[in-house]
Amino acid sequence: MIPVALDTETALIGVGNLAPPLTCVSWADVNGSGLYEWTHNETEDRLWDWVQDYQIIGLNIAYDLTVIMTEYPDQLLPVFDAYKNDRVTDIGLRQKLIDIAHGKFRGYRDAMTGSYSKYEYGLAALAERHLQITLDKETHRLHFGELRTVPVSQWPAGAAEYAISDAVMTFKIWQIQEDGFSHLLADQYRQARAALGLHLISCWGIRTNADKIVEFTGTVEGLFEEAVEHCTREGLVRGDGTRDTKKARQHMLDVLEELDAPINRTKSYIPLRRKRDAGEELTKRNLKDLEDPLFGVSCDEEACTGTGDELLISYSRVSSLKTVVQDQIPALWNGTTGPIQPRFDSLVETGRTSCKGYSDEQPTNGYQMHNVRRLPGIRECFTARPGTVYADADYSGLELFTWAQVCLWALGESRLGQALNTGEDAHLILGAELLSCTYEEALARYNEGDEEASEARQFAKIGNFGFMGGMQPPTFRSWARQQFSVKFSEEFSEQIHAAWHTAWPEAQRYFIWIKALCDTGGGYATVNQFLSERTRGLIPFTVVANTFFQGLGADIAKEALFQIQEECYCVPGSALYGSRMVNFVHDEYMLEVPEEIHAANEAADRMVAIMVEVAQKWLPDLNPGAEVALMKHWSKKAKPVRNAEGLLIPWEEKEQAA
Repeated sequence: MIPVALDTETALIGVGNLAPPLTCVSWADVNGSGLYEWTHNETEDRLWDWVQDYQIIGLNIAYDLTVIMTEYPDQLLPVFDAYKNDRVTDIGLRQKLIDIAHGKFRGYRDAMTGSYSKYEYGLAALAERHLQITLDKETHRLHFGELRTVPVSQWPAGAAEYAISDAVMTFKIWQIQEDGFSHLLADQYRQARAALGLHLISCWGIRTNADKIVEFTGTVEGLFEEAVEHCTREGLVRGDGTRDTKKARQHMLDVLEELDAPINRTKSYIPLRRKRDAGEELTKRNLKDLEDPLFGVSCDEEACTGTGDELLISYSRVSSLKTVVQDQIPALWNGTTGPIQPRFDSLVETGRTSCKGYSDEQPTNGYQMHNVRRLPGIRECFTARPGTVYADADYSGLELFTWAQVCLWALGESRLGQALNTGEDAHLILGAELLSCTYEEALARYNEGDEEASEARQFAKIGNFGFMGGMQPPTFRSWARQQFSVKFSEEFSEQIHAAWHTAWPEAQRYFIWIKALCDTGGGYATVNQFLSERTRGLIPFTVVANTFFQGLGADIAKEALFQIQEECYCVPGSALYGSRMVNFVHDEYMLEVPEEIHAANEAADRMVAIMVEVAQKWLPDLNPGAEVALMKHWSKKAKPVRNAEGLLIPWEEKEQAA
């Protein structure tokens, strides 16, 4: 298979336009390089040859190929086929895989000097890193839209060379990666497919509803007033509205002492402490700061909410809700006039994805769609376009299944896997241990609405998802407060931990295996993911314990993402054809599907079928499932609701109230 690097030059992106008009396609391979104008009569034929028969290389290649599919619609099926057949790769994603394998994702800290070297994954950064070449990315980059109707012979000096050089640099970097690191790139094609799936979400975007935003704004203003009043009454906010940070930090220390919890430190504290511990020279001001017990005590939103203390939660809201009003609400309003187009990062260390938040410096309407703030009514601002409803599906307890499958592969047995396959409630199994009764008794009590059994199941659910990665009771207490607003005593945390080990006896052997992996590397391990063979290097015990099952879940979710997108765009006979994905959050997929009830059900059922088929491929010893609900507005409360005919109908808030 002949490799060729491709790069496009286009008009500028803008709101609702992440696949702007094409000006030219540049290329480079082992024999040379060149450029085709979009108007050239050979351009589409040449693209057809490349996409059909070559290995396509690019940097952010999902963008380039989406531009090509938009400019030449006949290329849609061939491009998807190239992705499916492992013929599209991305040097930025390849470099991430290499760096993840070496424990240097996004950079590394020198063990001797303590200095940090940052890595970036754009073409200029990679050219500097691998070729020691500084690329000029400013002179021509923003002007190619103006050249769309201008013959190349009349382009400004250097413009054509600029376009070709991007393809040349891409090909050279690919060669260096191929020559030195091909053994670390087994996962490159799957990651490229996921990047395309995510980019298509961004291209389509998601819309918001003005009435819901007005309602949410009122909620935020009410919460802010309550928080200011609370903090003023307790002395953490002064009469002029400013915050008393000294009193807040002292209250934080008092709360943490009562909780027997560690102090979260500010970013300014950590480098000073490191310098002091290394014996480096500090200023008098630095020394004075370090002597102050309140210096470096973090009172940010995460630290405050993690305590579960109502006063500190109010204190954090005084600041955070201002940010919501200044940034989040304007970003939501953008979605009423044009699509919000989130900027996804398709690969982070865990194998999962991330999403960047709103920035007024971006030419498109961005939003943080992965970690939407936990505020009442904020998700409900997102609404399906006219004529459509959301079909929102996610896997049922995916990480329970992936942890059990890893145990089956590594240890040859899993009580959790057995429970999942027989349809037992994994949370009630652990809940029964907490109740000191049999599973059958706990199930009967739970089904009868017994409050103690319901509470035990809820606590067990927190334990099941907390302890699989090697979390210990002290950390578990803090995590439960942060994630679930639940305060566990030290004794009860120990009890849940012990009960969890009793419920799932494979856990002891699992952690012995993880420890053995780390012991061979002086406390750090380099491991390969099962099936995908993605390498992750120089990671400590708890990260190793998490990465096997978390990474497996990411692999499942990404493959399903691509397959769902393929049927939405490329398979006219599919119930999904014409539907559009508007969000993806780890293992949750949200599509706009036709509003007509039968079409909506067929699309929802097909999405779930794809998800289950993919999961069964990656979890060969288990029977995973998925659940889908219809809704007009996005909501975490939404549940599947069916009519008398058994068809899904859109969930509404009143259904929950009923």
